[in-house]
Amino acid sequence: MKLINAKQNEKKEQLERLLAMGTVMVFVDTRKRGVEVPPHHKGSPQLALNLSFNFPIPDFKILADRVEATLTFPEGKHLCILPYLAIYGITSRFAGETVVFPEDIPPEFFQQQGSQIKGPTPVLVPPPLPDSSPQP
Repeated sequence: MKLINAKQNEKKEQLERLLAMGTVMVFVDTRKRGVEVPPHHKGSPQLALNLSFNFPIPDFKILADRVEATLTFPEGKHLCILPYLAIYGITSRFAGETVVFPEDIPPEFFQQQGSQIKGPTPVLVPPPLPDSSPQP
C-alpha cells in the first residue's frame, strides 16, 4: 500500500479522487469541533468509517467544509457530520494507497522523546472489500 502525505487543503480533492475508484475508509478524530457520530463513538481519537458512492446513502454529501452521510452502525442508522478538520487519513484498497494529513493526526499517535517527534504511529487499516450487500 502506497502512503501519500497530503496538505490539509487537499482533503476534499483526495476524498473525491479515491471515492471515484470505490470504497474508502476515512479516519476521524471524533473529539474535533463539529463532528457528529453516535454518542458512544464521541471522544475517540480514531474512528474508521467506510464511505462509498455505491452504498445506498441518499443523503451522502461531500461539501466544501465537511462530509455528511447517514451511516449504519450495529445500533442503527446515524447522521454523521465529518468536518475536514477532523479527517486525518483516507485509505483506498482499490487505489492501493493511504493518504494522510500529518498536521491533523492526533497527537497521541506520535511518540515523543523530549521535544523531538519520532513519527506517526496511527493504525490505518484498509477497508474490507465490498460484498454483494454493501453496508455503509
